[in-house]
Amino acid sequence: MTLEKNKKPGVIDQLLYSVQPSKYKELAALSAKSVVFYMLILGLCLTIMDYVIPAAGWIVSVGGVDHFVTEVLPKIELKDGELTVADRLEFGQDGTVHLLADTSVDKVTESQINNSQYAVEILIGKKNALIYNGMMGIAEIDFSQLKDTYLDNETLLSLKPALYTGLAISFFMNLIGEILSYLIMALPIAGVGWAFGGVGRKNRMKFSKIYMLTLYAKTAAALFVAFNGSVNLIASQFLLEYAGIFISLMLAVNGVKKTEEAIG
Repeated sequence: MTLEKNKKPGVIDQLLYSVQPSKYKELAALSAKSVVFYMLILGLCLTIMDYVIPAAGWIVSVGGVDHFVTEVLPKIELKDGELTVADRLEFGQDGTVHLLADTSVDKVTESQINNSQYAVEILIGKKNALIYNGMMGIAEIDFSQLKDTYLDNETLLSLKPALYTGLAISFFMNLIGEILSYLIMALPIAGVGWAFGGVGRKNRMKFSKIYMLTLYAKTAAALFVAFNGSVNLIASQFLLEYAGIFISLMLAVNGVKKTEEAIG
């Protein structure tokens, strides 16, 4: 009985406690090491839903990389710093990935990116390409810097290992981005939790401890928003994100209040 009583909550327990403000006193007693490990697992889950599932879905939807390059992709040629695509190519997948290649357009611009509709968007013109990722922002490839590079469909197939390496690097970059974004977005919620969670109390927890509890308060909303983004369960992702903020605020305020009452 004593061992069970003193047993520290595992990751699953922490996940369950994150939606129970009455259990926040147990979360407040966790070590920084436990919280860091929890954040790493949570970051992995969010990255899988925000990045891996859409990327894997896209690869499957085009019949795999080989089929895409040989059967779906029109004849392409990058030569002397300019790209030529035989036919205009456009496809998207359920608001997650959108690709448009149209080399009748000299240069694509940032104003053409629809970041409210797609998590990942790739626009390709004759002289440049723009790649938008919701976590990393916009990156541009200027083909004039590739004047000494020749590329066609066969060359693309030979670059398949490099593509998978790029996807792996992108995964880790997205993982870091997910965690940093999560940590930053928790700050204002922690401020609200500190302001309203202990109204009228003289002895308050340190802000660092309240911030830690806020990381847990955001968990349920973050997971559901990410899950919805990968499967499009609810159409309005924008409204869902605002609902998630409200839920996180309520959990943070109530969690801080009950924890401070419990510890006196």
